Order: sequence, then C-alpha cells, then structure tokens
Amino acid sequence: MDEHYKSDEVLARLSGFLFSKNINDNQLKNYILRIHKVSESFADPDGWLEAAREDDIDNILEEKWVVDYINYMQQTAEIYHGLYTEILDGLKGLSSEDKKGQKFFDDLRDLFATDIAILKSFIEAASLDEKLAVLPTRWKSIPNRKKAELYMDLDEYDRVVDVRSAGRKALSIRITGEDIKREAISQVEYNNCLIDIVKEFKAELMSEKKRLKKYNFSDVAHAAYNILYDVSRGCPTKVGIAKSREYKYIYIDEYQDSSDIQENLLNAVAHLGAN
Repeated sequence: MDEHYKSDEVLARLSGFLFSKNINDNQLKNYILRIHKVSESFADPDGWLEAAREDDIDNILEEKWVVDYINYMQQTAEIYHGLYTEILDGLKGLSSEDKKGQKFFDDLRDLFATDIAILKSFIEAASLDEKLAVLPTRWKSIPNRKKAELYMDLDEYDRVVDVRSAGRKALSIRITGEDIKREAISQVEYNNCLIDIVKEFKAELMSEKKRLKKYNFSDVAHAAYNILYDVSRGCPTKVGIAKSREYKYIYIDEYQDSSDIQENLLNAVAHLGAN
C-alpha cells in the first residue's frame, strides 16, 4: 500500500475522497482484504477479479440507473407541468379593479405560463443534456406575500408558492451527460486500481505462504480444483475425468451454504453431464 500511495495517482485521489468521508487508511485496507476474501470463494479468483474490471463507458448513458434517473426527471416535469397548469387555470378567473392588483395577477399568470412552457420544452427534449439546457439557471421570482395579502386569499397564495417551490427544487438537480461520464471514468479508475492492489496482495500473500509452508482451507480447495479442472482451457483434467468415474452418487448436506469453489470442486468429480 505504501508504494501505491507514493506512486499511484488514482489511489491518491481515491484515498483523498474516502478520507473526506471519514473513511481512514485501516478501513480502506479492510475493504481490500474483503475483496480478496470474496474472490477466494470463487473457483477462479483471478478470473473473477478480471471480470470485475470496468472499462466500457461508451454506453454509460444507456445503463439502467442513468435511464431511471432520466425517467425520474421526465416524470417529475410531467407532474409539475400538470400542477402548474391547474394553478394557471385557477388564476385566470382572478382580477382586480385596482391597477396594482391587476398587475399582481397578470404577473402571477405570466410567471406560471412561462414555467409551463419551460416544462413543456423539458418534456419534449430528446436527450438528458437537451432537457437540462432548457431549465433556467434562475427562475422568475413569485410576487411576495405582502403584495398577495392585498389581493388574494393567503392560504391559496401559500399553496401556490409551496407547489412552485417544490417543483423548482425537484428539478434543481443538474447532472449532465458529461458529469455522468466523468464520474464513470473516475469509478472505473478506482475500481481497477483496487483490483490491481488485491491481485498484488494475493501474489505476495501466496509467496509468503509458500515460504512458510503454511496454507489455509481455501488454498487447499483451489489446489485440489486445479488438479481436477483446467481453468485456462475450461475443461476437466485427466485426473478430473478419472476421478469422476469413481463416484456414482454424491450427497451434499446444506448445499445452499456452498461457495463457488466448493460447488465447482464437486462438479469436477461428478459424472459429466449428470444431474
């Protein structure tokens, strides 16, 4: 880890981000150890780690969570488009003989008409960035309550203000396509950095075990599996084929608790093609 802290720019950025979230060095190391432990539960730990690498961000905007985010924004805009339209319809019947009062109502109607037009453009826009482009950086201000108390029911005014404020707040999240791609690149870099560290740790740990001639159950299980099954070729070895002929039935207690390595170890000595 020390060498990575000194020379790995990605880990430096990742650790800086984690430390800002009060995740310290020991917690980061424990996270790496947990990844290693999970990988060891698979028949092909290196294959599992490599499969966990991420490098394709070209289609990131088509991933489910991004599509769900866009759909959420779309549905939100549709909801408030409907609510604002109802408010505008209610305001159309309000007027005042006082010029200032009439201007108050005209300004209020113009404000909601503008908001509705913005939401309509948002709903009709095709892409995420096109949708966000139609949202104003600063929405028009609603006439204040002091003016409202002279011309309309304050309970109704407060309801109108609350609905509009809720709509503005709901659409205030501005995560662009470029923001998502930029974040995806960082996540890919962080993910792959941790995988590299786990693989280095795995190699050094096995080297130390060999030096001390001390192994755990997982090491023995993987050694046995590699004798019975050729992972690189994806087929049983001669020993595996020979062993599979020795067993007619294999009974397993508490099968639901089996790990991937345990299941594949048993499959390696089971009759080929049998249930």
